Amino acid sequence: MFADRQFFKIFLTTVCFFAVTFYCAGQSDSTHKKKYNLGIGIGTSVSPATHGLNYSADMTVEKGKSFFAAGLIIGPRIRICPYITIGGYEETSPGQNRINGFHTLYQFNPNPKGKRFDFFFQYEFIYLLYQDQGNYFNYYPAYVIGTTLYPSQLKLVNYQSNYLYLENYIGYGFKVKFLKHFSLTQCFGIGHLYYLSKFNNDILYGPTHSFSGNVKVTLNYYFGRK
Repeated sequence: MFADRQFFKIFLTTVCFFAVTFYCAGQSDSTHKKKYNLGIGIGTSVSPATHGLNYSADMTVEKGKSFFAAGLIIGPRIRICPYITIGGYEETSPGQNRINGFHTLYQFNPNPKGKRFDFFFQYEFIYLLYQDQGNYFNYYPAYVIGTTLYPSQLKLVNYQSNYLYLENYIGYGFKVKFLKHFSLTQCFGIGHLYYLSKFNNDILYGPTHSFSGNVKVTLNYYFGRK
């Protein structure tokens, strides 16, 4: 429960920060009529932190040459328990998707608007928290203290575990506009990856910092585009 509150606190803080930054940037040009295009987007991405494909559902704002998006990330459920998983610390649960995090991104389109095919520069922040909880049977062997024999036991033990990833990417992408209100974007990014994993509040691995990259494809719909 505490981790969930932390997740939404970080999400709301990040969205507010980018929204204020975007709004202030728009205020700097007071000689032009303000026009915002609101929209929605659905996308898929892959990076070293995704454990398969991740999917995003976004709200978007476009103004002039700037584009801002924020949304939740949906991906596979990960079972994280070194005592019951096969071949390592984790197992992916096929067909069991859940909300694992959120992302925000900012795009700058250097060319004049109106082109059907265009390119852009992009910054993206991604917060991923894979959480797992459950139980497993732990075997306690028999032992002797003095002349007393204590028999072996098989106890059911509860556990909580998580993987935390923080990703920051600077990327370059292409945008194709079609059917008046739609656009399809593809972006390649490189950047920094932070990773930490815990099992029952004990650190399994990390924290680590590494070079990383991601690939992202998104379909956007704009409500107000003419």
